Amino acid sequence: MSALKWRWLLLLPLLLGACTAPVVVNSTNTTVTLVLDGETRTVTSTALLVRDLMIEQGIVLGALDEIQPSEFTQLESGMTVTVVRVTESFEVEQVELPYERQTVRNETLPAGESRLLQTGVPGVEEVTFRNVYRDGTLATRSEVRRSVVTPALPEI
Repeated sequence: MSALKWRWLLLLPLLLGACTAPVVVNSTNTTVTLVLDGETRTVTSTALLVRDLMIEQGIVLGALDEIQPSEFTQLESGMTVTVVRVTESFEVEQVELPYERQTVRNETLPAGESRLLQTGVPGVEEVTFRNVYRDGTLATRSEVRRSVVTPALPEI
């Protein structure tokens, strides 16, 4: 084997070892308050960082979950660590589009007389909303998309 291949073989275990996330252990116990899923509890930990506490307690954070203080904050006795579970859902509502009235002049009709040429028909529009829930409670609702499914036909 070439010298370059040997170097890679020697570096490979070091690179693979750097890919894991070991729990950093503190030599002393730290007592913190953990607020999670509607429960408040006091835990004693040897973890050094908030992230390590999450791993030690078996807490898996979702992609949108929020944690205070940040995961890279050093643990201190008396500290409160709060995890807010954040989820989102999308909701589609159909809304009726009103039709408009159009008047077209016709010289063959006597003055003041009118005739219905086309009956108006309401249209349908789909509105998509993004709902964000924080610990199961709706926090925000925002419109993300609006599209016409059936256009309204005017009354003529």
